[in-house]
Amino acid sequence: MAEAAVSRVGGALGALGFAAGVEHDVTLALEPVFETAYIDGAEFAAQQIGVPSGAEESGMLLALQAERGWFKEISQTSLERVQKAIDQGIADGSSSQTVADAINSILNDPKRSMVIARTEIARAMEAGSMAQALSAGIERKEWLDAPGACPICQANKAEGPIPIHKAFQGGAETAPQHPNCRCTVIWLPTT
Repeated sequence: MAEAAVSRVGGALGALGFAAGVEHDVTLALEPVFETAYIDGAEFAAQQIGVPSGAEESGMLLALQAERGWFKEISQTSLERVQKAIDQGIADGSSSQTVADAINSILNDPKRSMVIARTEIARAMEAGSMAQALSAGIERKEWLDAPGACPICQANKAEGPIPIHKAFQGGAETAPQHPNCRCTVIWLPTT
């Protein structure tokens, strides 16, 4: 019974355009930030491998725009968390205010917002960096783990240089491997 209610509420939120409206507003607000991060990543890679940056001229930003799926994943996760809060409230017999407070804490969570911001800006920077490396003809890459890196990132580092189109053992083609990942990838010029 509670699952049916949660499903109906989730459907109603979707029908009201909750996810689409939030996605649109956030995408408009954050697009310039991610474009800047993408260009910064491309410029960093260009400096690292010793070639001129082509992020703005070469149409690399089109690749960034194609990767807008990042917010769909975030909004889907938020909707699932909202549905779980509603489900828990129904199961516990909580008041509407208690459920509303739980939903508000999900949608206005500064810690989660910071994790998302760090991770997605890193993702945009690394995407720009990889696009620059590809356009420069780089064929190999290597994981550079951050101090205190997790076991997956350490294993990515231990893998050593790999072909640029191959995913690291952790499944990521470039950093970040996971939320709050502080690692990066370095590009290895062909010798």
